[in-house]
Amino acid sequence: MNYFKRLQGASVSNTSQLGKGTLSTSGSVAISRGQFARNQIQQQEGNQGPYKLTGSQGEQFIIILSGTEKVWLDGQLLQRGIEDDYIIDYNTGEIIFTNKRLITKDSRIIIEFEYSDQNYLRSFLCWECRVQTR
Repeated sequence: MNYFKRLQGASVSNTSQLGKGTLSTSGSVAISRGQFARNQIQQQEGNQGPYKLTGSQGEQFIIILSGTEKVWLDGQLLQRGIEDDYIIDYNTGEIIFTNKRLITKDSRIIIEFEYSDQNYLRSFLCWECRVQTR
């Protein structure tokens, strides 16, 4: 299973011989520190930012979890960095586009990210068991 979130946790796996076959088991447990949000920015002609990001329920005071953001401009995935496409202030939840990407009134900006509002905790549990015979 593919799960694209920033998690903290533990994983355990075991392989045992059972007669003519093997039994493989593995399990994982993790805690996600944040919630997921998707913002479509209402941009202004020639304004490179800062643009304020909000939570999924309209929360204004959020902390973006570092490295969880994906930013698209007109359908193209952008790269973070002062020498690349944008910079983001994780503490204030603001994004600024560099001069490499000019923002116009026709630009379509979509940002997906995880954030923390300091009172949210989620858990994730995965277990797998496989039996192979010879």
